[in-house]
Amino acid sequence: IMATGDLKGSLRKIEQGLRLLNYPRDVDYTVLVKGDPAAFLPIISYAFTSFSTHVAELLVKCGVELTAKSDLRFIEAIYKLLRDQFLYKLILTKQQFLQFGFAERKMQ
Repeated sequence: IMATGDLKGSLRKIEQGLRLLNYPRDVDYTVLVKGDPAAFLPIISYAFTSFSTHVAELLVKCGVELTAKSDLRFIEAIYKLLRDQFLYKLILTKQQFLQFGFAERKMQ
């Protein structure tokens, strides 16, 4: 578990990550800092569906559909994918992720 308390450091890491992803959209970091889920969802969607053909192929192979879903169904699918395929358990619950706040945890 990563410690919190270094919001600037978390912002720097997410900025670097977005550069590595060649994220094509402008990002409003002031909204990320507030933990607005609407700011994180497009980034997550891009990372899983557009960035890598390997990831996109894995999603198809696993029968994971991420497009045309409500925010809750999208996050449920992401959490299930991370748990089942990558054996990764997120710190935040799905409900916490979809609330305002928890900015640092969302950035991690």
